[in-house]
Amino acid sequence: MSDESSAEESNVAGLTSRAEKRELPQPDVLGIPALLVWALGCMASLLLLFAVGLCLYSYWAELHVVVKAGSQLLLPVIFWGVYLAAARKGHCSTEVVALLTCLSWAAILLIVQTCVYEMQLWLCGLIFVGGLVVLPVVHPWRSGIVALAMGSLLELALLALACAMGQISYSTLWLSTLTLLMLWTLGGCWCLLTKRCGYRSYGVIAAVTFVLFLVLYYTLATFPQFLLPDSAGLITGVWGGAVLLWLVPMLLSLPLHSRFARRNNRAVVTPASMTLWLSAAVSVPLLMTVNLPFLSAPAALLFALSLIYYGAVYKFNWPVLAGCVAFFVSVISILLRLGIHPIGAAVVLILLSGATFYITLRLHARRRVLLSAINRVHRRRRALAMAASKPDEQPLAVQKEAKQPGEQQKA
Repeated sequence: MSDESSAEESNVAGLTSRAEKRELPQPDVLGIPALLVWALGCMASLLLLFAVGLCLYSYWAELHVVVKAGSQLLLPVIFWGVYLAAARKGHCSTEVVALLTCLSWAAILLIVQTCVYEMQLWLCGLIFVGGLVVLPVVHPWRSGIVALAMGSLLELALLALACAMGQISYSTLWLSTLTLLMLWTLGGCWCLLTKRCGYRSYGVIAAVTFVLFLVLYYTLATFPQFLLPDSAGLITGVWGGAVLLWLVPMLLSLPLHSRFARRNNRAVVTPASMTLWLSAAVSVPLLMTVNLPFLSAPAALLFALSLIYYGAVYKFNWPVLAGCVAFFVSVISILLRLGIHPIGAAVVLILLSGATFYITLRLHARRRVLLSAINRVHRRRRALAMAASKPDEQPLAVQKEAKQPGEQQKA
């Protein structure tokens, strides 16, 4: 018994001493702080890794495939080892784990690219971004969101490089950019609609990326001669893949719209939702394929009007504001692309302004009538509720209700 008690006391003492070492701050040594030691150690490690990388780069063509793969796995293995050593001392972080996972995924793709099968760089970047999507879906890690954003920018840079080298057309480049912005917009909307904790703070991404989408789309609609110089000579296979890529966000938007409509107690299938979906699905590919102002410019105008219609029906302010700005820009783009004389353009703008003012006044009058009717119904219900709570005053309330049959029919 004495041996067991002494062993327990020694264990307790060891745990207490370890806790005290963790809680008590280490004393500062004059001229040699702990940060200096860690900084010099990290700098020495980075210099060594950079020297090894230069040596491998010099003899890369003569190296065996196994040596190439092992050298590319060296960096993530070192990072994982450092993290595991720090985790044993209590320094754990799921954000670091997510970041190291992204780094490991990049190393695996690099091994496939250099040792197994050489793909086009933009295709490799697309696979990389597709793999990074898994982390934000699993958990809202900030490092995963940042890595996905950096991967998206890298993919855009690779697409621009491929376009400069003649591997893809300008239309494919801009359509891929619009698709990527729309996917980020849908991702931000999913963060706003999901019931999972931690995602709502990323909902601002939807507004930012949708504004960028509208800016790029209407810039392409206004100045296609500068941004789409090869829209008439597209490669059929490449264009077919680009169209299929645009269908991805269009199909993903359907379940998000269904959840949004049900949350706002609105019908899922309405003329507003169908008009917006069809105009978005048609106007973007039409802008990339047909360099005809009388087709692409009215499609852009229809897209702006469908945004306003959708926001008004589903009581969503952002599409209404964005649609009004897009309507103004699309009208200007139509006048610029058709090459109308300034006087004729001014006449068209005056007529549109008068029509818009007339519609505004009619909508304002209709809104006031509906609001007054709703207020009358509310006051009548409140009076009936008060009369029901007071039986002595109930006949008087019934008489007042009987004097206004016409108002009941209007309500």
